[in-house]
Amino acid sequence: MNKIIYFFVAGTLGGFVIETLFKILTNKENVSSGLLNGPFCILYGIGTAFMSVMLTKYKDNIWLLFINSALWLSLFEFITGIVLEKVYKTKLWDYTGMFLSIGGKVCFTFTLIWGVLGVVYIKVILPVLMFIYNNANPLFINAIISTIFIIIVIDTIYTNVKIIGFKKYD
Repeated sequence: MNKIIYFFVAGTLGGFVIETLFKILTNKENVSSGLLNGPFCILYGIGTAFMSVMLTKYKDNIWLLFINSALWLSLFEFITGIVLEKVYKTKLWDYTGMFLSIGGKVCFTFTLIWGVLGVVYIKVILPVLMFIYNNANPLFINAIISTIFIIIVIDTIYTNVKIIGFKKYD
């Protein structure tokens, strides 16, 4: 379980960096990336943990890895888009008008991007993360992971209370 939380934490931080750089490069401005207040993108954290556990079996077949990454991550993005609209009344992305867009939540271009990112993650980034995890002092790495994970949980609770609020019952 510690390893899954490690992948999740790495993904939330890495996703924040990816999203921030993407927004700076495409919008020429620094826009907040993600729903939370801190530098965390939960979508990427869950996706990273999922890929680390479920997609490593395809690491020796780049095409199956690409296809599974593209499909699973696009499905996850689509479901997340629905949840964001229904629960949080917000859109963090909108692919309306892009080639093969489905409800503005997924599109062909980003399906390809998720496929490529999945391959890069499994073939390049995951081995580096595993090297760090396996060679770092266990007490140190567990302290860092636990601290960041607790901060993410607190940020998630705070954000949900702030956005959704408490329903008053009469």
